[in-house]
Amino acid sequence: MTFVQVSETGRIETWTINRPERFNALGTTLARELNECVDDLHRRLVDWQAAPSSNVLPIRALVLHAQPSRRGRSPVWIAGGDMKELAMLTGEGQGRNYAAMLNRFCRCLEELPIPVIASIHGAAIGGGAELALAADLRFGTKMTRFEFRQLRVGLATGYGGTKRLVNLIGKANAQRLLYLGSDILAEECLRLGLLHNVVADENQLTDLIAQTTRDIINLEPRAISAQKEMFRIATDAHPGAAYAAELELFGKIWMNPSHKKFLATF
Repeated sequence: MTFVQVSETGRIETWTINRPERFNALGTTLARELNECVDDLHRRLVDWQAAPSSNVLPIRALVLHAQPSRRGRSPVWIAGGDMKELAMLTGEGQGRNYAAMLNRFCRCLEELPIPVIASIHGAAIGGGAELALAADLRFGTKMTRFEFRQLRVGLATGYGGTKRLVNLIGKANAQRLLYLGSDILAEECLRLGLLHNVVADENQLTDLIAQTTRDIINLEPRAISAQKEMFRIATDAHPGAAYAAELELFGKIWMNPSHKKFLATF
């Protein structure tokens, strides 16, 4: 069974995470699939990068989508890590290797020479929120919210989320969100910069994504690629150091007593 559906329309590629029975939770299988998708897309873009005279770019933008699942009356975009799967990763090395797959995936999204747009309807929880932060543009609806619940389950960010949060909203706001773990509703997400635009519902979100990708297609692809690299350099003078440090610390706290107690409920 595959959890990531890949589609292409007019040189816009869409990846749809569809795992409704687990609220699109990020387990080891899904993490491997996401890395396979990003590696495949990267290979398809390599020839274009290596040929300065070529203006033919096979994919102009990537849309990261998740089929919302319902938890009560509220939709869930991605419900963080899959606790049933993670409960089986008992050693520090296993926990670190799991986080390394999604840490790598998020970094690969940032390094793609095309814009990555996260289409977020519902709750982006824990690792789901971290994954959204790796996109270049994040669009949501009135039902969108971010929930940084890592500390509540005895862990911390593991996919590079701390550095991305500090880059996006500043250290003080990042501390508030990660230490207090409260839900951040759509309007506050927009105010803070976690979302770039908020619309009323899924239909309007689809329309917004379509209009944005049409606008991107009309722009010079090499200029977009250069601008994206400029943003990356501007915010990450040493891009690997913070991510590597976060991953190392995540591995060290894996399966601590609080985390074990939480996983036992699954």
